[in-house]
Amino acid sequence: EAPSDDGPGRTLMQDMDGEQRIAFGSDLYQEGLEQFRFNLGVLLQRYSEAGIPVYIGTLGSNLRDQSPFLSGSSAIESAEAETAVRSAAITLGRGNVDEALTELDVLLERAPDLASAHFLRGRALETLGSIEDAKAAYLAAKEHDELRFRAPGAFNDIIRALAAEHGAKVVETQQALEDASPNGLVGRDMMLEHLHPTITGYRVLGSAFFMGLAGNQFG
Repeated sequence: EAPSDDGPGRTLMQDMDGEQRIAFGSDLYQEGLEQFRFNLGVLLQRYSEAGIPVYIGTLGSNLRDQSPFLSGSSAIESAEAETAVRSAAITLGRGNVDEALTELDVLLERAPDLASAHFLRGRALETLGSIEDAKAAYLAAKEHDELRFRAPGAFNDIIRALAAEHGAKVVETQQALEDASPNGLVGRDMMLEHLHPTITGYRVLGSAFFMGLAGNQFG
């Protein structure tokens, strides 16, 4: 974890950590969706009125190799949650995958919004080869991460809906990143950290946009 001091090494992420937690589905979360929808709608409408073709990509991020930045729960105290997740992590580290999953399932019954538990559950399921279930767990971890450096899945729904409304072309870059990732789980192969692509990731994105352009012009 990042250091807690206020010196020159302090990061933007730490500053934002101290400013805001945005719980999944909260009023502030919904306000963020509406602001994104409004801003993007204004832009797409202006481009459409000006006759400017628009190609817009969906949003991808690091699911597999980025643990949640802020993992809170409305159901249990943070200290209790951290202890329970740490216990499950130790169990998993010892190779007792089924036991770790049992611990995590019990914890998530009490605290279904606990991002760190979802993330660790994804790790355990991936270890068992249950890739689709692992992906669902990693997605839940991202969605419940209260420091929202990674866009929620609802943003992509908004992008697709507004693109259809304003005649823009959607480039499914999120899917392209998944298709190029082992087991379809976007991780450090595609992302440097939480959402900035590696060179390989940029190649995948560039190829997706090229195919979108080529398909629209020549297909």
